[in-house]
Amino acid sequence: MNNFVNNLIAGEPLYVQVTCTLLIGLCTVIVSLATAIIAYMQWQTNEKKTRMDLFEERYNHLYIPLNAALDSMTRNTYKENPDLFIKNSEDFFKELNKYSFFMKEKDSKILIDTFTKYYKEVIRVGELPQEEAVKSLEKYLNNLTCYRKTMYDLLTKYLRIEK
Repeated sequence: MNNFVNNLIAGEPLYVQVTCTLLIGLCTVIVSLATAIIAYMQWQTNEKKTRMDLFEERYNHLYIPLNAALDSMTRNTYKENPDLFIKNSEDFFKELNKYSFFMKEKDSKILIDTFTKYYKEVIRVGELPQEEAVKSLEKYLNNLTCYRKTMYDLLTKYLRIEK
């Protein structure tokens, strides 16, 4: 191909030779720019997909199990069914330990500590006699609300899909 272009240019005036050379160079630049634009668009698409996949993994392996564990704790009191209560809590701990790499180590520890405090508070009040439990109900509910808020705020931070 290069010989054909050289033979074509050899018999032409200088301005035709320069024009042909510039057009060949321009075609190379256009093809390389198109390739660069396509590569950039593919990179952007891959970044968005990666963020979305990370969101889905965090949601499925951290947020849903936490909701299930907390829901189980509020539906089943410790006195009524301690085995189910403990099993659901242990399932969440297993899931959290298995997928804690989705979070920073510091935040993972905070989540585990807060969940442990929540768990112990529910058991503590569940073991109290009914009169004492009723007396400390407001404090108990405030503690649980505070612990839930801490856990959900922490998970919400990781569930954001940011640019």
